[in-house]
Amino acid sequence: MHALVVLYGLRGIGTAAHAELADQLAPALAAVPGLVSRMQLENTASGRHGIFYLFASRPDFDRFVASELYGVTHEHAAVTEVAASDFAIPDRGRSSQ
Repeated sequence: MHALVVLYGLRGIGTAAHAELADQLAPALAAVPGLVSRMQLENTASGRHGIFYLFASRPDFDRFVASELYGVTHEHAAVTEVAASDFAIPDRGRSSQ
């Protein structure tokens, strides 16, 4: 498995508009091959937002970050200060639950 954490700020839009943007992208993200799950992140105290993506494999992650969809998620005028980090998830002793 492979994970991607994308953190960002918002400029000029509130929480409701941000949620609407996320809803618009949801169907396209749900169709990404190998995307196991995604979770929105929010820190209202710092004004930072993010999303945690979990992929079945590194190749699935690589295809996503090379895709137009990945670019679209970061190019909106309201999205600022984007920082993305990816992580390998070791398979040490993980149960099949």
